[in-house]
Amino acid sequence: MAPPPEEHEAHDAPSDPSDPADPSDPADLSASDLLPSGVDYPCVDLVERITDYLEGALGRAEVAAIESHLDVCDGCTRYLAQIRQIIATSAAIADPGRSAELDDAVTAIFRDWHARGRSR
Repeated sequence: MAPPPEEHEAHDAPSDPSDPADPSDPADLSASDLLPSGVDYPCVDLVERITDYLEGALGRAEVAAIESHLDVCDGCTRYLAQIRQIIATSAAIADPGRSAELDDAVTAIFRDWHARGRSR
């Protein structure tokens, strides 16, 4: 699987000659500087929220922001397709030694761990 998408290329950002930041120096750019005009959802945020998005656990506003981002970001669109393929492939693998109860317990542990990590 390919690594998560990188931030949008700097050439996607509108240039402002009065801006003191050097556009050739990535250290001078923030994530919002790298987004296409009208998109306020950075790639890194999409990657962090992709599971919640796929599980339908996000509100309408965030879903709309993610979908707007996906409309203009080929890297994140590919990443989403890869995650969906992993889910489909994993679901197709039969493991007779694994019970639904075990799957539910592991999922609950992961969600609890994930929720605690977000609250920091």
